[in-house]
Amino acid sequence: MFSADGKYKVIENYEDDIKKINKNSQLFYDADGALRAAIMISDYGDFKISTNYGSIRQNLSFNSDGSLTTTGGRLCLDDVCLNKDDILKLKQMKLGPGQNSVESSIAESKLEASQAAKKKAIDEAIERKGIIDIRVRQLEEDKINSDKTVTDALAVQNSAISLVESATEVKNNSDIEVNKATIVSNNALTELNAANESGDTERITTAQNAKAAADASLSSYRQSQTNATIALETALSEKNAADISVANATSRQIEAGQNLEKAKVEQIEAGKSINLLSN
Repeated sequence: MFSADGKYKVIENYEDDIKKINKNSQLFYDADGALRAAIMISDYGDFKISTNYGSIRQNLSFNSDGSLTTTGGRLCLDDVCLNKDDILKLKQMKLGPGQNSVESSIAESKLEASQAAKKKAIDEAIERKGIIDIRVRQLEEDKINSDKTVTDALAVQNSAISLVESATEVKNNSDIEVNKATIVSNNALTELNAANESGDTERITTAQNAKAAADASLSSYRQSQTNATIALETALSEKNAADISVANATSRQIEAGQNLEKAKVEQIEAGKSINLLSN
């Protein structure tokens, strides 16, 4: 190579570099004529800067394929520098389009938090759906039981109604028999009074016997009437209890049906919520 004074020198075995130098190259020497830096452009348009000759040489090249390469040292923007290890770490990071490492980390954290929150919400929705499903099954059983209770209560009520009707009929018949027996007894008394006034001993005896028989019959019918009255009162009391039982059973049946329908609506909504969260 040529030094600043025009003399040709070969220093530190840079023959290979000299061979690469062409007319588009620019060489830079120090005061002693030693090559310190070179700017070289190949016939293919590859641009290369070499510096620090005589020590650990550093190269920076910008090739025609668009790649920018530097050896050793650091890549700095103002006072912020990256070495080879830093760049490797950045390369290993999963970066999305248009994101730097901080943005990627924040986005990834947000995504993980969002996914965790979504999973938690789905798990809670599934748990809530499971609770509702159990409640629906329980309410379905309650509805079945309430329906049966109403059916049984209606059967008892119908039986009580029949009993009241029967007791009423017996009571009415006993009232008729008592009325008839009362008339017979009154007629027998009238005959007895007339017999006593006539003084006819035979007639008096017959009238007395008839009056005694009429009174006995009347007493028997009155006892039957009393029994019929008690039976009717008992039947009416049982029917009243049956009516109350039917009313209560019907009320519970209606409430059970309403609760079941409400739970089924909640069940449907819970299912929709799971589907919405899962999509």
